[in-house]
Amino acid sequence: METEPTRWFSSSPLAFFVVDNRTDDILFYNEEFCKMWRLEHLEEAMRRGELKNKDLLPHCLTQVRHATKYIESFKQMQDEQNQAILSDEIEFIDGRIIRRTSTQIRNPFNDYYGRFYLFEDITVLRRTEREIVQQKDILYFTLNLIPQAVILAQLNGQVQFANDAALELLGLNRGGRRNYEQLTYLIYQSLHNSGQMIREGKLKLQINTVPGSTQLVIFLSKTVEGPENAQRDILTRREIEVLELLRTGLNNKEIANIMGVSPNTVKRHLGNMYTKLGVSSRTELLAKYYQLNF
Repeated sequence: METEPTRWFSSSPLAFFVVDNRTDDILFYNEEFCKMWRLEHLEEAMRRGELKNKDLLPHCLTQVRHATKYIESFKQMQDEQNQAILSDEIEFIDGRIIRRTSTQIRNPFNDYYGRFYLFEDITVLRRTEREIVQQKDILYFTLNLIPQAVILAQLNGQVQFANDAALELLGLNRGGRRNYEQLTYLIYQSLHNSGQMIREGKLKLQINTVPGSTQLVIFLSKTVEGPENAQRDILTRREIEVLELLRTGLNNKEIANIMGVSPNTVKRHLGNMYTKLGVSSRTELLAKYYQLNF
């Protein structure tokens, strides 16, 4: 008579497999295990007890992408002294990703005699995670192209991203990737140091929430004191550096070498300045430079 736990294991979307490591006998498996490993043609022989665990291995090896790695993974599992719950991920040749979790089976006297395996198809989960990362990369790349200073943060205050314009405006070095904790500390330290400018209205913060999420979008901008400074103050520190080098007669490549950036970055800074200052050539840009008395 089939027990309640057995019925549950049999109908579960997870795959289960139990083996006696002393005799290599297959103690239990469910239907999902056979489906996952494409062993339906062996299921009847397994049910009659005609097959051992080792008899399944050649068939399983035809399913995995890295057969040698799969075989070597059993060394750790067969170590009698290793009583830890082990978990890894197996890549199948058909593109599936299966998470394998296993643990030892011991009798009431703590004698080791077998191993319990649980297999879970996490293909959709991993694919979704990759798509989210790709979407974030595209978003961050796009935000770095715009001249507006933008910071992305969570409602709990943790900063997730600050574009180049925001880092420049706050006087932070853009070099290298930072984790969330480092970025959060640097941003808030810089905002704290800029407190006087914020109180005087020279630095404006516009905080927006994203509907249906815990995301905050923070826009930063400097205000100007008079009409004669309006155009000058909308340029970022890096754009002014490009302008200073441009007036010495250097070309884009030479400016890029001095600033430690690519020529395309210099070209982007120039394009942003053309738009902001309403000019269309280097000559007009330099004329504006002297007019605004940078």
